Amino acid sequence: MNEPEIRRLMSLDEELPEDRHDLIKERVMNTIRNDQPAEGSESARPARVRRRFAPALASVFAVLIAGTAVAGALGLFPQQTKDILDEAGCRNTDSIERLVAEASAPDGGTHQFWITSANEAAAPNGHILIELRADGSLAGSAVGCSPPDLDLSEYFGEMWAVVPNAVSDEGAVGSVMGHVPAGATTAVVTFSDGTSVEIETQTDGYFLGVVSRSDITGHALWPDVVRISALDSSGTLVADEVVE
Repeated sequence: MNEPEIRRLMSLDEELPEDRHDLIKERVMNTIRNDQPAEGSESARPARVRRRFAPALASVFAVLIAGTAVAGALGLFPQQTKDILDEAGCRNTDSIERLVAEASAPDGGTHQFWITSANEAAAPNGHILIELRADGSLAGSAVGCSPPDLDLSEYFGEMWAVVPNAVSDEGAVGSVMGHVPAGATTAVVTFSDGTSVEIETQTDGYFLGVVSRSDITGHALWPDVVRISALDSSGTLVADEVVE
């Protein structure tokens, strides 16, 4: 299995070769938000919001999560999300979750990038985006994961980026998240419309940046990632990859 096969966006099991249906299935990551204002409140208004999620590496489930509990603000992984991982078969008794990057959102909240691994020495088998409101309550989550006993070590150090995003009539907000090789301090992610964003890496080459786009509204889609570049602290190119 090569990298392009792992990155290919898939929405149906039937698009996979028959012999891989029980091995790795890539799915579109989705979420349900629980941040609609109460009817009659000052902020209540008709709104059309559609969330489009790119696949996490080797993701096997499309998991829908809505959150209401206070969680994550103090670096705690939400129990509700952990329960979903358990139900999806993406955790075992030794699995651990680790916060690897976070970024401030335009609404005053915080977005967090977590990984789950079968144990402390194992490669990640799941990537999780947690969205918190300004008060620390859970606004929504998205999960892409594989069974914990699947050996993904050969993909551990590869470079990748995805953009879970929400589009409304007022604009779009995207969480640009991914990984670049060791030695890189900045990820430059370029999109198919020619725009790009630079994001500093945080833990072990993982990065997360929240980007607002007023030009993406209604039924428009966030542009695809077409290139990922990794730079060191001096601005020297460490790695560069064109995404097909």
